[in-house]
This record gives sequence, structure tokens and C-alpha cells, in this order.
Amino acid sequence: MIKTFIHQVRTTSKQGTFTNDELSEYRKRFEVSEARRLTPLALLLGDVIRPFNIIGDDTVVYATTYSESLILEKYFASMPAASPTYFQNSVHPSGIEQVFIARKLPITCLLPFAGSDNLMLGVFSAILLSTSKCRYLVGGEFQATWMSETSCASDVSFAYALHFSVEKAGAIGQLTWETDGVNTEEHSMGNVLFYQKIRDRQKIRITNPDYGVFNLEWFE
Repeated sequence: MIKTFIHQVRTTSKQGTFTNDELSEYRKRFEVSEARRLTPLALLLGDVIRPFNIIGDDTVVYATTYSESLILEKYFASMPAASPTYFQNSVHPSGIEQVFIARKLPITCLLPFAGSDNLMLGVFSAILLSTSKCRYLVGGEFQATWMSETSCASDVSFAYALHFSVEKAGAIGQLTWETDGVNTEEHSMGNVLFYQKIRDRQKIRITNPDYGVFNLEWFE
């Protein structure tokens, strides 16, 4: 069994539609020079990782399903004089990269994932196979307009961040991976459900006949 321990978890205060006034409040939490470069998704991501002391040797895993769909809409709307800024900011994994660039954080290992129902299989594998002492999982979505209406973007907005470490002392939970002797049916999990589970501090169990069993549990 492979195991790592959860030391911190943060989520946005709500899941759903963020108004312009609410986004303005998020911008106030950043330096002016930082905030003006960040997309709405990057604002949420930057806020949830703010208390984390991420350094260059740490591993950061980024998880999303639709990434910067709202910015992609703006890029399409800028045609025929296509905006290079919108194009650059629409490319996965722009959301978390914007935060690191704005804060001048030199991350050695950034592992971006994008997917739907099986997203967390790859994400959990990356966290548990990392050789870094500290690993961070950062993820989120941001609601678009017409792309959300056509199921090409998320219909809710949120962000989350978890700090994992090989050290057990002070941990608030753990993530384990069992592969030996596992014969199980598939039970997957996407980004929205994962967010809801960690926000409410619920247990998570993901099973797959090829991967094995992942369990995320909270200590009392």
C-alpha cells in the first residue's frame, strides 16, 4: 500500500456563480500587479493556495475538466482580430501557471491533468507516486456562458487546494493506494464531486480494475 498524509485543505467559500462584485473582492486579496493579469479561475486558484508555502522542489498537481473555457469564449469573440492574450490564457494549464508567474514561484514539477469522470485516477496516482516530500493538489473550474449551456464548459465555479506530505505528524487525513490482490468494479469520480467531498470532509473511495483502490480519509 502506498500512502501520503493530508496536512491542509482549502476550498472557495461557495460553489456556483460568482458575481463581478465577488470577483472584485478576490482581486483585492492580490497585489495590483498580480490581479490585473489573472483570469477569474486564476483568482480563485491563487486565493486557495495563498497560505501554502510552496517551494521549487515541491510537486504541484493541477486538476480541471474544462480549464479556461470562459477565456476561450472571449478569444472566439475577439475574432477576426484574435487576441493573443486571450489565446495564451485559454490554453491548459494556464489557470495555475498564471498564479505561479505572477508570484514568481519557480516550480520544478507541475503535473497538469484534464479529464471528466476518470480525472481523479490520474491525479491520485501522480500524488502518490511523487518523490517530493511535499505535494500539492490544486484544482477548479469557472463557469462560462454559451459553452456552459452546450455542455462544453462547467456550469459552476469553484477551487480547492490540498497539501500532502510524507510526514504523519500533524496530519488531518490520508490518501492511500492499494493495488495488490485487488479485484474490483470501476467507481470513478470527476472534479465537481471531488470538490464537494473535500469541502464537506467526506470520505472518498475510487476503484478501478486496472489501477486498484484509492481511499481518502479524514482523521477525527
